[in-house]
Amino acid sequence: MLIINEFDAVLSTYSTCPLYDPVEGALELYRVVKPGGRLAVVHSVEPQNPFIRWLAHGLEKIIWLFPRLSLGCRPVTILPSLTDKGAKLIFEKRIGLPLMPFQVFVVQKPK
Repeated sequence: MLIINEFDAVLSTYSTCPLYDPVEGALELYRVVKPGGRLAVVHSVEPQNPFIRWLAHGLEKIIWLFPRLSLGCRPVTILPSLTDKGAKLIFEKRIGLPLMPFQVFVVQKPK
């Protein structure tokens, strides 16, 4: 049975970054949201500052030597794929340490 337009709200916290295809995973979450419903997501993103991004990439290489430490998470970009599908951005903010930032956003599916 295919579930579509089933939920008023869907919350995803740190569940897209370890996926093989994070964009496809986010689109699946969006697919099950009812028209007028909301999808809230928190995930790892790249640091915006070029020097800090360089440091983060070096640290990431070390962390990936210890998979339990990384928990399989890596920076991903998924918001543009949702807005391309018509999602309306309600809220967006970067949180966390400059070296390891997270993006928090809420989108609403059009009615």
